[in-house]
Amino acid sequence: TVRTLGEELGFQANVISRQEVENQTVSSTSIRKALQVEGDAEKAAKFLGRYYILHGTVVHGEKRGGKIGFPTANVHVDQAKKIIPREGVYAVWIRVDGEYHPAMMNIGKRPTFDGEDLTVEVHIFDFDEDIYGKEVHTQFVKRLRDEKKFSGADELKNQLEKDKANAEKILKSNPPNIAKQDN
Repeated sequence: TVRTLGEELGFQANVISRQEVENQTVSSTSIRKALQVEGDAEKAAKFLGRYYILHGTVVHGEKRGGKIGFPTANVHVDQAKKIIPREGVYAVWIRVDGEYHPAMMNIGKRPTFDGEDLTVEVHIFDFDEDIYGKEVHTQFVKRLRDEKKFSGADELKNQLEKDKANAEKILKSNPPNIAKQDN
């Protein structure tokens, strides 16, 4: 049908044979499942042939992260239909103003602070710039852990220090996919 429509409308359609990765058929459904259900950024990257990328704009948040030494950029996802990976903490590369930075991202409701709304926030390592209103592109490398409720800010800070060390180690051996434009 697509080939016939192509002939009628002036475009060419090429049929691509079924693609498999690790004995699993690659499809939009398998990619969504890897990201949204399993939180498996590595599997999604194998299916896509690159890291999964989430675009958004940095907006103001509650500034709690800065109070415990882990300031975050809150990311408003611009596209309503964009897939947001499963809640949890991820090792990521974030592109700001064309430059890639190592980071870790939390997707969740911030249960330690009794949050109710889903947030997407990123702590960029060794970074101290005002990026409010800027568009950022986040490449998901690996899921580190589930989001969980801690007894308080001190316990959360201790876990974030462990997460950062883990993310730095992962990102050291997994450089960003550098492209002219992330999409």
